[in-house]
Amino acid sequence: MPEIKTCPECGETFTCDPQGDCWCKHVPTVKIPDHLKGQGCLCRCVLDRLLAEQTADDKTNPS
Repeated sequence: MPEIKTCPECGETFTCDPQGDCWCKHVPTVKIPDHLKGQGCLCRCVLDRLLAEQTADDKTNPS
């Protein structure tokens, strides 16, 4: 059953449905910083920001 969650990073509320077709299942995998691990679900704006930061890091620091 979907739940209303509050993002620990930005405070926004959003719907979480891990047993269903939750929106987060369609977001590319990102590395979660240590300070956010274990704090619960993150909202789309935070996951989008992390993805943008990690993509930019990959472009400036190629392996």
